[in-house]
Amino acid sequence: DTPGILWPRFQDEETGYNLAITGAIRDEILPVEDVACRLIAKLLNGDGREALAQKYDLSPEDAETLPGEILGKIALRCGLLKKGGLPDTTKAALTLIRDYRNLKLGKIILDALPCPSSTENKPRGYTQ
Repeated sequence: DTPGILWPRFQDEETGYNLAITGAIRDEILPVEDVACRLIAKLLNGDGREALAQKYDLSPEDAETLPGEILGKIALRCGLLKKGGLPDTTKAALTLIRDYRNLKLGKIILDALPCPSSTENKPRGYTQ
């Protein structure tokens, strides 16, 4: 085991995206808009729904749309526009990820924690 070195392949795709969201792997490894969309989906399905809505002035109806559409709305709300007034979703993705990493959305855990009452999720040697 070498500290600071990650294994070359992850067991599942979600692990790679979680590491990309947190900045544990370089931003160039995965498409930034895909990473941001994964983050939006996690925020909407977890404890970050309200923080996302407040930070980017999203309505409850916005939370019911696809993550890519929400990314476009974040771009518009932040004034991140391309020529012609089109939303710059790449800049919006970078902004969202940076805000998450800098705790501007609060302290939000990406991985679901195992329930301590479940015998399936108890670590080896766990006793109660």
